[in-house]
Amino acid sequence: MKTAAKVFIWIGMIGGALMIFPLVIGILALQKLNEAKTSAELSGWGIATLLCCSTLGGIFMLCLKDEDLTENTQTQRPVNTTPVNAEQPKLNSTSINTTIEQELSRAKNLYEKGILSEEEYKEIRTSILAKYL
Repeated sequence: MKTAAKVFIWIGMIGGALMIFPLVIGILALQKLNEAKTSAELSGWGIATLLCCSTLGGIFMLCLKDEDLTENTQTQRPVNTTPVNAEQPKLNSTSINTTIEQELSRAKNLYEKGILSEEEYKEIRTSILAKYL
């Protein structure tokens, strides 16, 4: 009986350790998906995910193309640091409408994402319209 107890304790410890392994592989694979710039960087992690964690997730990782990872390679544009009151170059009448639309759209996107408060959004919108109209 003592030997049987030892054997089952060992089996339980090994089984428990193996259950943690897919969790670790999955977390690392998710991190690599967010950081990878090319699909070649993911081939090893795709195989590990396929074998240890998720068959479909591993297959999808192995089928990724570089175009699928473009969001990882895009960098954020620098924030415009030009003061609102600064002199802007004069634009011709055809480009004024597109410039106004672009600036208003950019401000609205920031407001919708929660980066700007409603008060800030209204202030920026007013200054954009005052600048061109």
